[in-house]
Amino acid sequence: MTRAFLGIFLLLGPIALAGDEVEPAAEMTPLCIDAVVVANVTGFDYLPIPDYGPDVILSAWTWHLSLDVKHVYLGGIKRGRLTIGATMHAPYRTEFPLVLLLSRQKDSWYLVEREYGLLDASGNYVVPMYEAAEDWQLLPQGWMPHDYEKWLRPIRYHSRHKYPGLGVYGDDQEDGENEWIRVNGGKITMKRGFRVAHLPEMLAERRALECHRLE
Repeated sequence: MTRAFLGIFLLLGPIALAGDEVEPAAEMTPLCIDAVVVANVTGFDYLPIPDYGPDVILSAWTWHLSLDVKHVYLGGIKRGRLTIGATMHAPYRTEFPLVLLLSRQKDSWYLVEREYGLLDASGNYVVPMYEAAEDWQLLPQGWMPHDYEKWLRPIRYHSRHKYPGLGVYGDDQEDGENEWIRVNGGKITMKRGFRVAHLPEMLAERRALECHRLE
């Protein structure tokens, strides 16, 4: 299977933030994770792109995201409107809810990681997995514990709900399935995922590591 959904399920790792004085990314400790929420994006506002000269190409810079927070699973965030900072290169799709791991800064919140969330047939928000996690997604670089597979649960889809990835077709996607996904007529569904309610416990090891906050 090809990685048709790499852009859809991208995990944002620690990178240098445009406009902030930070250490080189290779030496930087990860941002602290203080909250887990499910939210819909209601607006985007990107800050001016810094000019570092002709020899520097920026792949991402700081944006402000307006959110409608639907559920809070960890952290002192209230449901409703919230504006956060994020390092991005393009807007996210807004028709699906996002599962956001956030870091508390001096007087604001900043995005650490994000996934698209699915509401399953039982009413639980889940984060689908479309292939095995790679090294950069696992501790200490990423947020997932090395035993992440013990947290995976089968996803029961509801026919009334729309899902990221469903209805996406690729010319090279043949019908079939493996342990992660099922392809039928070019339509792809993910078989297993994490319940968002389990993420705080999954994050225990990551939150115990040394981390930093933006100045």
